[in-house]
Amino acid sequence: MDALVALGTAALKTRKPFMFNISAPFLVDYFWDSMMKVIPFTEFLFCNETEAQTVAKKMGWPLENFNEIAKRMAALPQISGARPRTAVITHGAESTVVCTAGSAPISYTPIKCPRESIVDTNGAGDSFVGGFISQLLKNAPINKCVDAGHYCAWKCLHEVGCRFSGRPDFN
Repeated sequence: MDALVALGTAALKTRKPFMFNISAPFLVDYFWDSMMKVIPFTEFLFCNETEAQTVAKKMGWPLENFNEIAKRMAALPQISGARPRTAVITHGAESTVVCTAGSAPISYTPIKCPRESIVDTNGAGDSFVGGFISQLLKNAPINKCVDAGHYCAWKCLHEVGCRFSGRPDFN
């Protein structure tokens, strides 16, 4: 985690956004103290519903309400960055919850994907984050970042592994 703290420090000095993806529930279980050294630098904190509930359990927060979890994640201590922290919680086919510190959580509906058309779920969360970041780097509004994330996750669900065939058509 020392490397991540160094990256967070560099991002802070250069006013670049620093993002962190929780990545897996077991990481919260075994490395939470280390993660809490990185999170203060984080402007965008990503996780899925299971990871969010693991954080909530670790922090003693209610486990069932993702709006509340996102709000509390966004409000975790932050070293002053270019903008307040935004917590993003994906939940598969359910709504994605986004909350920026000091604001109310907003829910976004992902692209419908019938269960029978899903080939593989591996990499869908990482694809969401990649799509989100692709628009964030273009200074797009959060709703467009989420739309791009949903699109990339949806595309990923139709392939084996995290790869894309053809040319993406997200605008």
